[in-house]
Amino acid sequence: MRGGNHMDKQLPELKVNMLGRFSITYGDQPITFKRNSATKAVKLLQILLHSSLTENQGNGGISRAQLLDDLFGREELANVGNNLRVTVFRLRKMLIEAGLPEYDYIVKEKGVFYWRSPMKTDLDVVRFVELIREGEQAEEKAKKMELWEQACRLYKGELLPMQSGEDWVIMNSVHYKEKYSKALRSLCEYKKEQQEYDTILELTDTAMEIYPFDEWQSVKIDALMGMNRYKEAYQLYDATSRMFFEELGITPSERMMNQFQEMSERMGRTYHAAGEIKEDLKETGV
Repeated sequence: MRGGNHMDKQLPELKVNMLGRFSITYGDQPITFKRNSATKAVKLLQILLHSSLTENQGNGGISRAQLLDDLFGREELANVGNNLRVTVFRLRKMLIEAGLPEYDYIVKEKGVFYWRSPMKTDLDVVRFVELIREGEQAEEKAKKMELWEQACRLYKGELLPMQSGEDWVIMNSVHYKEKYSKALRSLCEYKKEQQEYDTILELTDTAMEIYPFDEWQSVKIDALMGMNRYKEAYQLYDATSRMFFEELGITPSERMMNQFQEMSERMGRTYHAAGEIKEDLKETGV
């Protein structure tokens, strides 16, 4: 991060979360902004933190043109430059009123804006990306999976869900989701080989909550079948197929259909037609 040489080692760490929610903690103290504080100032803070800490080993920044675009986008404003100055001023004031030490925080050099702080700033996105990268570089499979498990547990949801309509958030969100999904698939395959089914259940529960239509249910069904918990696997299949039909008007994928076939056979029941399935569900009250 820029200004690293001027950091005060005595100050508590500033912890920032952007995955699944936005929160800031300074030491043990949660940082909250007054209700009337302009959302523009909070958006500016999010943009500065993300661009400064995720790029160039924490020495990133954002050009004035890009910042104006990300912050004001398609808004028709007579004087965006003035609006930006006002927002920067407001943000500095808000940070100090919220309990952070007196400092500049927002620095502009050669047309580039940076986040600078007297304390170390820890951003969950940075840790997530680092763990994924370290996992990719690890030669030993067990080490790779250990790092990816840490990354997946850190991923509490999409980037800044409250700002999910912002272009810069959408772009980065897609990128992080890709990393998460890829790591989690490999991790679940590995845990299946190790027969660590409980871990798969735990990890897929989170994934299903974040991405209900990405068929993580199928990975969970696999784990439940591996544990001989066929009834639960069957109930999850049924709930998932109903949800897919009600929400999207589609049937489950071929993979899930095959799982259903396997479950049916193992439970001593084989269904040949959708009508029979429905009849049976009515009878069993599932």
